[in-house]
This record gives sequence, structure tokens and C-alpha cells, in this order.
Amino acid sequence: MLHGSMKNMERSVNNGLVALAISDLFLCLVYFIASLYWNKLSYDSLPELYYRTYQESFINFFLLAR
Repeated sequence: MLHGSMKNMERSVNNGLVALAISDLFLCLVYFIASLYWNKLSYDSLPELYYRTYQESFINFFLLAR
């Protein structure tokens, strides 16, 4: 009985660690993209405009999702 409950707990911890790793990956990706457009003042495309507008929201979301 104890072995079965530990297996469920290990699975839950494993899923949590995978979610943490994915959140960290997206956070690093957002910061990397932000570093590419650091001093750029004009926007060439609509996705770039959306990214620059909501960049801080993305960063806060991935920081809080950890």
C-alpha cells in the first residue's frame, strides 16, 4: 500500500519538475528575444509589435508559473 502511494507522489513530483523546466525554457526564450530587440525603436511586423507590447506580461507570467 505504501509503495503504491509513493509511486503516485513520485509521478506528481516528476510532473511538477517537468512543468518547472518548461516554464524556465519559455522564460529564457522570452529574455533571449528581448535581447535581440533591445534598442530597436521601429516595428517591422505585427507580431513584433505584439511582442514588444506584451513582453513584460510574458516575463511575469513565466516567473509566476514557476
